[in-house]
Amino acid sequence: MTMEYRGHRERLLFGTAPEDFVAASAATRQALAEEYAGAAPDRQGQIVEVAAGLAIDLSSYLPRWHLLVAGAETGLDEGALRLETDRYRELLRDWGAESRLGEVDAEIASIGQSNLRRLSELTDAGRLRSRWGHDAAT
Repeated sequence: MTMEYRGHRERLLFGTAPEDFVAASAATRQALAEEYAGAAPDRQGQIVEVAAGLAIDLSSYLPRWHLLVAGAETGLDEGALRLETDRYRELLRDWGAESRLGEVDAEIASIGQSNLRRLSELTDAGRLRSRWGHDAAT
């Protein structure tokens, strides 16, 4: 995980108000696309990795920590996040990164089938009373 990717991830998923997320995500995509167009092949590969990582993150449980807080009325919903994920996936397709896109799709599918994610969502919905995570066994 590069510092560049971490910076985008931190800003978009945790430092952007939910009501500003769609615009901030669009601005990030535009900046990545503009840089990609004039970048050397090595840099293009790095930009592909940033877009791929953001697509995966938006499909994970991470947005629920700040952007989709249960019970909060922010104007941001699952549909908007799916659309943003699809837009990052579109960038990968436009850039000819089909192989990386396949890996992204496989990771997104794996996250969607995760029992840990399901347990966390059940806790969010009030159907379980325990919060699950990597430290649950300690």
